[in-house]
Amino acid sequence: LRKTVEALVQDSVDTSQTPPVFKPGGGARLRSMLLEVIEETQWHLKKKFTSRSIQKTVTYRVILATIGSFLLFIAPYLVIIAKMILEGDGFTVERWVGLPLWTALTAGLFGAFFSRLLYIQAKANVLSLDELKDAREFSSIILRGIVGMTGAAVVYFFLHAKLISGELFPDFQAVGLQQ
Repeated sequence: LRKTVEALVQDSVDTSQTPPVFKPGGGARLRSMLLEVIEETQWHLKKKFTSRSIQKTVTYRVILATIGSFLLFIAPYLVIIAKMILEGDGFTVERWVGLPLWTALTAGLFGAFFSRLLYIQAKANVLSLDELKDAREFSSIILRGIVGMTGAAVVYFFLHAKLISGELFPDFQAVGLQQ
């Protein structure tokens, strides 16, 4: 805007006279440009104010979803610890065949929510109001979680099928869970 105004001033003001005077139609062009500058400034301030409240809402909702997914992730392990304490040596996890899949799915859910939270925090200043409003919707948050769970399920089944093997990848038989 500054460069446009400077160029417009050169075309609209006769500086050869003292004091400088407007060229014909120059005052109207400068007034129009001043209105555009004011409108642009007001829009940026309004967008900044509006986007902050939407960003807070998005952040709180994604944090709640992240905490919920972490609680889902850790819940079976808390149950295992509680049963081991209550039942002592008689408790085994051999029948918990769904535990690795549950762990993979909830880890994917947690990862998707955490990734979304980092993205919103890093890009909040450059996202449009529509993008922030879309990110605020529960359907958008849940959809991100579903995509994360789907990715985790694909990785889990590739690992479980032993298409990829090695020291880095888990051996589900060694855990002691019967399939």
